[in-house]
Amino acid sequence: KIVHYLFLLLIIFTAAVSRIYDLQNNPPALNQDEAVNGYDAYALGNTWKDHHGASFPQPMLESFSDWTSPLITYITIPFVKVFGLSEFSIRLPVAIMGVLSVLLFYILIRQILKNKNYALIGAFIWAVSPWTVSLTRWAIPPSIAPFFILGFLNLFFWAVQDESKNLKNWKTWVKFILAGIVAALTVYTYPTMKLFMPLFVAGISLIYFRKHFWRLAALCVIFLAIISPIFYLTLKDPRSE
Repeated sequence: KIVHYLFLLLIIFTAAVSRIYDLQNNPPALNQDEAVNGYDAYALGNTWKDHHGASFPQPMLESFSDWTSPLITYITIPFVKVFGLSEFSIRLPVAIMGVLSVLLFYILIRQILKNKNYALIGAFIWAVSPWTVSLTRWAIPPSIAPFFILGFLNLFFWAVQDESKNLKNWKTWVKFILAGIVAALTVYTYPTMKLFMPLFVAGISLIYFRKHFWRLAALCVIFLAIISPIFYLTLKDPRSE
């Protein structure tokens, strides 16, 4: 048991080094999406307004003649506040979520397959996979989507595996509510998630609706309530698609 968790710690350490080491220089320079994300985080942290003067919070942030998903910017605010505005502070939250994704993937596999060795292998593959490493060294919206999708899946399977049939058991309700909140936050990570997550949540809920009808109904209501502002803006301004 100790050896297993030592290997897990080694994998997470490997993931951290590959994602955080020399983060400010590699990739070289910020691209335009990283720059506007960092400056908006700086502006919001100091004035509660973005670089267009729009007050916090907004369902989407206006960028260069278009709209961008806001969650990465909101997450970046405390890092820029603490470390100052720099390449490192802008990229650090994404790199940290990239490291935590390794742990989330480990937990997800162990939860589904009930096998800690398969989970360890999966975590190692996620930790060293070139696309996961390179993606989480860029502070761009799609970089944080896998973290939130994994978070939703972990919470969802944790909830549906609860065998309690007592509708008065508030702990079970909390699990489904948390899953709904994280699913909704995922929609705010990247424009593609506005199409993917509603279909994904609906599809995965259909599998378990007979066993957890009322709780899944609550999950979907919370999900729809939280994502409604971003869909309202999408319909109002076609540039936000």
